[in-house]
Amino acid sequence: MVRVTRRLAPSALVTAPPLQVRRGQEVDVGQGSDEWPAFVFVTADGEQKGWVPARILRIEGTKGRVLLGYDTTSLDPEIGDELEAIEEDVEGGWLWCRDSRSRTGWFPKNHLETPGR
Repeated sequence: MVRVTRRLAPSALVTAPPLQVRRGQEVDVGQGSDEWPAFVFVTADGEQKGWVPARILRIEGTKGRVLLGYDTTSLDPEIGDELEAIEEDVEGGWLWCRDSRSRTGWFPKNHLETPGR
């Protein structure tokens, strides 16, 4: 279990509903993130938008081909909430977590602490 020490910035919750891309899908690739340099902003199917790790794309100019399916769902817990860490995106700095209501999503590792450490 990990505990939330900071809230997620509103800019990180830019996509609602979350973007879900599938392997082989073509996307339009926008700019990278200054705050999260491992991520780029993409548009899929002309309207769905979200931040995805650049490493899951084969980028050629402003187009990209998805190499690995990805879901941009993020959690928005309160400070002090405990989350169960399920998977870590080491390069991106985020954890796929489950909250107390069994919702799952990404949350930045640098906004968390391990209780007792």
